[in-house]
Amino acid sequence: MATRKLNVRSRAARSGGLPWLGGLISPREPAAEEEVAFPAPHPPRIGDWRLLDEIGRGAWTRVHLARPAEASRARAGCYALKLLDPAWEGDPLALATLRREALVGMTVSDPHLVSVLAAHVHESPCYLVTPFLPGTTLAERLRGGRLPIRTAIWIARQIAEGLAALHDAGWLHRDVKPANIVVSPSGHATLVDLGLCEERDRAASLAARRVADRPIAGTFDYLAPEATMPGMACGPVSDLYSLGIVLFEMLAGHLPFRGRTAGELAEKHRRTPPPAVAQLRPEVSAEVAQFVRELLAKQPLRRPTSAREVAARLVRLEIAALANPP
Repeated sequence: MATRKLNVRSRAARSGGLPWLGGLISPREPAAEEEVAFPAPHPPRIGDWRLLDEIGRGAWTRVHLARPAEASRARAGCYALKLLDPAWEGDPLALATLRREALVGMTVSDPHLVSVLAAHVHESPCYLVTPFLPGTTLAERLRGGRLPIRTAIWIARQIAEGLAALHDAGWLHRDVKPANIVVSPSGHATLVDLGLCEERDRAASLAARRVADRPIAGTFDYLAPEATMPGMACGPVSDLYSLGIVLFEMLAGHLPFRGRTAGELAEKHRRTPPPAVAQLRPEVSAEVAQFVRELLAKQPLRRPTSAREVAARLVRLEIAALANPP
């Protein structure tokens, strides 16, 4: 069979976990400059897009590198097409997640939030298209240990700015964690995986329901205490708590709480004071350590009031960190 050759430069998927799928398994992007053979003359087409190499799979989706169908030549790494597996097209949860991701990604714009450029989510085949994000997830970077203090503050500030745009538009992210943060080779951070986003008003209306009856979204390692407590509403400060856990992990090299079960872990988030990050890493300034404590306050009212406040304070901490060794 005739084939064509394609040079692929990005290493993002190869490093483990395609971030826009929130924990995608089996990424298969080729190494830098590796030649990949695709069938000629035309790759498969879905809607206005040509599917190139499959680069990974999620629980109910597949992701392909893609290019516009009418483009005669385009770099393979420009776009990622997330396609719902036909076996899941009748599943309400899978459909709702993909549609919510499309809605949020097409209506909320910020340099630190993944954008959805096109979507076809109301009839088969269901898919959405995002830019291909070069780089690795923060989870991958943390496998090598803690980050330089200035880098940790820089990444946290960028994610706070993305959250501010999301909150201003009336949405909660509900799953802020390193696996959902992509860091490019230049250090640009992008918050991805918008499928669990929830409207702020709806989140408040769920507060009165019993925990056993209301949906719990997110990852327990990063979940705010109020997310598992009856009568308490999740809000923007719940995302800020999760960001605080991420910042702690970047600075300390490990999570503040561990548990053998989800229930044990949730109980620690509700009641156990976090370790003092300055004791774990003495070079962390008192101002940074205090800020982490505020983000991880058990009571939502004791946390910073908004993502914009958090971003502004992190800018000041960035400036102060520049005067100190990394």
